[in-house]
Amino acid sequence: MTVARVWIAGSGYVGTRLAGVLRAQGHEVWTLRRRADTNDPQTLCGDLTRPDTLSLPSGLTHVVFCAGLKQAAPAEYEALFVQGITGVLDLLEREPHPIERVLFTSTTGVHHETEGRWIDEDTPPNPARDTARFYQQAEQIVAAGPFPSVVARLSGIYGPGRDRLLRSVRDETARRYPGRARYLNHIHLDDAAGALAHLLLLPRTHPAYLVTDHEPADRNAMLCWIADALRRDHPPWLDESETPPFTRGGNKRCNNHRLLDSGYAFRYPTYREGYASLMGR
Repeated sequence: MTVARVWIAGSGYVGTRLAGVLRAQGHEVWTLRRRADTNDPQTLCGDLTRPDTLSLPSGLTHVVFCAGLKQAAPAEYEALFVQGITGVLDLLEREPHPIERVLFTSTTGVHHETEGRWIDEDTPPNPARDTARFYQQAEQIVAAGPFPSVVARLSGIYGPGRDRLLRSVRDETARRYPGRARYLNHIHLDDAAGALAHLLLLPRTHPAYLVTDHEPADRNAMLCWIADALRRDHPPWLDESETPPFTRGGNKRCNNHRLLDSGYAFRYPTYREGYASLMGR
């Protein structure tokens, strides 16, 4: 086996798990954080928006841009995903490194759909929110960059510590929405990290993949399944006047056939297996 030398820029919820997957496979992995991580001696400190703060290991073969922001202003997204990534690509080219692949973790949010239609990688991106527009810009920057690249558009990630729907049923704050189906697209943390490792090291890739599980789930049906698994009553219905519009979160069904055709095998093919594992079943 050829040992990859991987730099993961952004080691949060997904990036940390990805580092663990790659290290378990025998690869050398460095992660980037703004602050030191005493649990990971191969953490490098720096700021992606300031490439002058970065000190990289020599001979990197693979790079993952896995950084994200929460409740940030549009200017912060632009600084990270436009200026930041552009600057880091320039830095990698100047040093230089024998880069075999750059992987950028994007979002299925670049596809704005409200009618519940199926989308796949051939569906043209049409982001509606500022955050999604900057993700799309970053995709274009990486694709036009000096290195072979692939984009992984992740759907809603859940797993240990990210189980909002499960907790809402347990504490009886969950509500079903009246009207037509609202589809949620999910992927368990373990499959998100596993699929990213798979795409990073795959000999040949398409330009982009939707990283999502097998079954876009009707939100109401999902809440009722969780309630049944917990032996609770089904959540009550929210008043129609309080129901959020479809334009807020979108409403689409993501097709993962390209990822499946690449050879990735899911540990949690649907939310049922994933949430069962969170319940200890």
